[in-house]
Amino acid sequence: RSVKLVSCNAAGRSEGTINVMKDQFGFLHCSERPVDSYFKLFELLPEKLQKDLRRGMGICSEDKTSELTAGAEVQFDLSLQKSSQSKPNNGKQQEKEQLKAQRLLLLPPNTIVKTKVLAKGIKGVVQKEDPRQTYSGMMELDEEVQTMTLEERHPYVYKVVQSMLNDESIPSIVFPEAQSVKEDDVVMDLVETLGKGKLNCSHLPTSDPR
Repeated sequence: RSVKLVSCNAAGRSEGTINVMKDQFGFLHCSERPVDSYFKLFELLPEKLQKDLRRGMGICSEDKTSELTAGAEVQFDLSLQKSSQSKPNNGKQQEKEQLKAQRLLLLPPNTIVKTKVLAKGIKGVVQKEDPRQTYSGMMELDEEVQTMTLEERHPYVYKVVQSMLNDESIPSIVFPEAQSVKEDDVVMDLVETLGKGKLNCSHLPTSDPR
């Protein structure tokens, strides 16, 4: 008998684009929010396994996939590394978010939607400028614009929540890796928004309480 892995656990899964490659490691930019994640080269899944996973996603074997180089699109498990302390200008220590990507799967070019045009020709009035970032701030639009859907913004968390809503036989879903505060907030928000009281979240202890 042979066993094939046809899909990865969606809990904690994410997508992004590789932006830096070194000898034994690299960095990728996450697609859901402006943050980079560290990965080691051995985290790239074996090619045979990648072909099975892409086939399970409906990606034809003839579709050309990227090589593990800068600009390549990948799917991966995103989790939180042990945080380090940084000292900002005010002298107070704060935790620096450090993310790691594991079990990388190469995707064909243009699989990830990096930008989406929500509207054209919209007018507005600048309300506030951000002194910390050039050419950024807040503005009030003259008309309402339909934003991206929850499924478009957070496809994997959306898939996890919907799978529980659609199948009552699933007792629970556990994220196998520790999530950052940002990812945890997304999960909590979608459970509350989509679950409408039918689902609830809880946190497992990550260390010996003693």
